Amino acid sequence: MDPDLSLIIGLILIILSIPSIMAAFSEGHAPRVASIVIIAGGALIVWAMTSRTGRVFPFGNPRYLHAGRGAVSDIAPVRPVAPGNPPIAPDSPSSPLRNTDRRRIRRAQSRASGLRGMPSRTFNRPKEEPEMPKMKTKSSCKKRFKVTANGKIKTGQAGKRHGMIKRTNKFIRDARGTTVMSEADAKIVRPMMPYSR
Repeated sequence: MDPDLSLIIGLILIILSIPSIMAAFSEGHAPRVASIVIIAGGALIVWAMTSRTGRVFPFGNPRYLHAGRGAVSDIAPVRPVAPGNPPIAPDSPSSPLRNTDRRRIRRAQSRASGLRGMPSRTFNRPKEEPEMPKMKTKSSCKKRFKVTANGKIKTGQAGKRHGMIKRTNKFIRDARGTTVMSEADAKIVRPMMPYSR
């Protein structure tokens, strides 16, 4: 039996025997069956731990030795290398590693070097001078406002979209055409239109 499987079975047996032990004590008699199950589970756990010599992790069959969390200073294949042959690099095509293992090594190497993101984008990125971002006109401002020759901002009249029945004739007459925006509002709009000055 695999040591990992026996360890899991032993833990399950011990966990499942706890309710029967509590029921036996509450009824006032000795927990005979539960004690036998606990002994069997403990024996399976002891056998799994003693037959696990040379393992790195408690579960599974790891192929690499990790030096620490995210570190890759000691990643190496677990298989022994023949005395006359040089060790095979994990990234070489003749390496017996699977693609997932190669990906895991690359990810750990980039983590150890402090890089983040996809490996192709971090390692193959050309070193260029960063350009200044473009200053763009806010699209809502270019649809609503115009700048006059004197630098004032021209906009449409407010209050004429709906509800015109309740407006007076004087209000409707005065609200024809366009108007010049107040200076307090123009201070808000001007930075959104950098090329209209």
